Amino acid sequence: NLLWMFHIFTIAEFIFLMMIFNIWHAGRRSRRAVSIAGPVVLVILIAAKLYQGLKGTEQFDSFATTIEGLVVVTLAVLTLIYLTSDDIVHIFEDPRFWVVSAIMFYFAGNLIIFALGQEALGVLRADETTDTIWTMHSALNITANFLYAYSFYLSHKKMRAAAA
Repeated sequence: NLLWMFHIFTIAEFIFLMMIFNIWHAGRRSRRAVSIAGPVVLVILIAAKLYQGLKGTEQFDSFATTIEGLVVVTLAVLTLIYLTSDDIVHIFEDPRFWVVSAIMFYFAGNLIIFALGQEALGVLRADETTDTIWTMHSALNITANFLYAYSFYLSHKKMRAAAA
């Protein structure tokens, strides 16, 4: 059972994503909002993880993962709006678009799974429904990884074009 690792991963993932969103928001007001919201939500996540630790690290933390998902999806939507405000014609050539799309796809798709994670692990443990739920989670994860890979390809393509 590796759920204890998931508790650490959620915090690290959130910090990493906040750093990315902070870098990509060039506007002062939006960058300030990300800079303020990130630490506030991080404190909430850490408090939820500490509370969860009192109950046992072998349980899925539905509260923290749901909060993380809601905040990350909201910031991804705001980032997408920011990216499309400059030049909507070439948005599909911008690697950031594909990263934000992958983030939105993964977190929005898994929001219900995250919100009901403990119930899915506990109540449905012996049922085939659990396999279906985690198969959907894996499919969303794989699709997001393909989108991340495509963004790396576009970045590499842009670097080669700039070098030529």
